[in-house]
Amino acid sequence: MITYDDHDYTFEGFSVLSHVSLANVNNCIVVYHNIDYAIGLEEESPLENFTIEELDLLQQYLLIDVCELYDIQWRPLNRTDNSTCTCFHFFPRFARTLPDNGKELLHPAEQIQYFLKHLKPVMPDDLYSRCRSMPMDKWEKYVSKVQGSIVWFPRHRPAAIRLDQLDRETNSYPVIVHFGIRPAVLSIQYNQEYRQAYKSYLKVFFLLKNRTPTDDDKANLRDKEQRLKQIVAKHAEQLKREIVVEISSRYAYRTGFKSDIIQYSLLLSSLHDHLRFHQSLTELEDNLVGYKFKNRWLMQLALTHPSGNYVLHNNLGPNPDHVKNTLVRHNCHLKKKCLNEFFCEGKLSNTKYGLWRSKTIVSTDHQTRCLDII
Repeated sequence: MITYDDHDYTFEGFSVLSHVSLANVNNCIVVYHNIDYAIGLEEESPLENFTIEELDLLQQYLLIDVCELYDIQWRPLNRTDNSTCTCFHFFPRFARTLPDNGKELLHPAEQIQYFLKHLKPVMPDDLYSRCRSMPMDKWEKYVSKVQGSIVWFPRHRPAAIRLDQLDRETNSYPVIVHFGIRPAVLSIQYNQEYRQAYKSYLKVFFLLKNRTPTDDDKANLRDKEQRLKQIVAKHAEQLKREIVVEISSRYAYRTGFKSDIIQYSLLLSSLHDHLRFHQSLTELEDNLVGYKFKNRWLMQLALTHPSGNYVLHNNLGPNPDHVKNTLVRHNCHLKKKCLNEFFCEGKLSNTKYGLWRSKTIVSTDHQTRCLDII
């Protein structure tokens, strides 16, 4: 949330400014931590009195400097210099509600001013000199301002981490403490039973992609998928690992970002690839085929190899290991007690905001529970 001119502007996602029409682009499907995201586009009136340089500064700072998404081809092919615009301009949306269902977006220039104001050392020299003798209540008041936020280490790899706790030391800078949980889905591949079941599942899955499946084939695939879920549930607790990381705060900088904006940013790599793919489909229709397809999804499916289905739907950029291991699993993810906290300890989680909010009614023991899925 950003406070400007005595008004609170809440983060609600990203906007994209395109040089070409995106009217015929269908939803981008992304599977992320066993959650299906359908990223769609809604056309709206453009901002007024802004510059492309302001959008590029926000994109450079958030997506490249902090999230380290260096490997994404942001500019047109064979044009990597800064003299050419990026294919699409992404920038955060901070909005406040107006009367009569109106909405006002915070100008990109004001966003830059806010982030510049918060770009300061976690432990300034004057605070470091007196932090040891500072009363506990004043120290906790300062820690509460930065707790849960993303801190940045320029010229370090990885560059960003979520600050969960800040502990004072006797003879050195305070220590940034980060608590994380390694999801079982990211470590179960070392289990021999799971690897054999997964190999059998993939064999049937890709075989059915190249022929018309029968009812028996579909039942066989469902059985193998259910077998995978049983193995994951069987070893879930044993395979999870609590991670505690301690890093000196000497070179850390505050960013003003929270974990939610990082999670949105990670989905932009898939959306960017999806938009460029549809831009290529438009060129194909206009310049080579000379025909406009009524159902763009069929055209997309026809030009996608069956073996690329998982890669397409789980695309996290050319370097997915960086996104999964560095940003998602350890450093900047929303702090949770477990991977799917909606079902942990038999109670519902607090509301988290994602690209879309879908509500599913689940009945258990004659009680209805509403799950707010990210």
